[in-house]
Amino acid sequence: MGFADWLLGRKDPSASWISDPKVPLDVDLTASTICGVSLGSGFRNLSFLGPPENPWPSREETYRWRSRGFELQGAEKEGIDTIILWWRDGPPFQGRILWKGKLLEWSASTRRSEVEALFGPAYYVDEGSEPVLFYEHGAVEWQIEFAEDGGLNEVMLTTPGLYADPAWRTKHGITKPWPPAPGEGCPRP
Repeated sequence: MGFADWLLGRKDPSASWISDPKVPLDVDLTASTICGVSLGSGFRNLSFLGPPENPWPSREETYRWRSRGFELQGAEKEGIDTIILWWRDGPPFQGRILWKGKLLEWSASTRRSEVEALFGPAYYVDEGSEPVLFYEHGAVEWQIEFAEDGGLNEVMLTTPGLYADPAWRTKHGITKPWPPAPGEGCPRP
């Protein structure tokens, strides 16, 4: 909040959101939703999460619930375009992750091999000290990042995905077909 906002008593509209503790914090990878609200929906549809913990989320285009281990990004007009869950840089994600109706018991100790066994090979892997697996699930890209110790660090669901852009694929030397087939960069059915 800036000085003028404080002086004039202005607050972000999300400051008045009221938390409903009865709504479970679920991220459904199959449907690309958080608490049943899909990517592309307006942020107000998540008012039951209570006010975000950052002061002006609508200005920042980032709605952050750091104490619960997640944030949402996007513009007010276009809606939510990114869901980010983390397990390391602060309190870990406090909700559940579902895939095809089944609970995934992911934590900071989840290994890359477990993710690859579940979904198959990634469309692209950014190998490095903190590797990132890129899976393409329809119009949504999953970016699953692992820490240097090999455990899960962060999961991002975003649309449009980086690799949906032909120029981005060319820049990174990707010659695989687009869109990827199930089991070839797209999670197995």
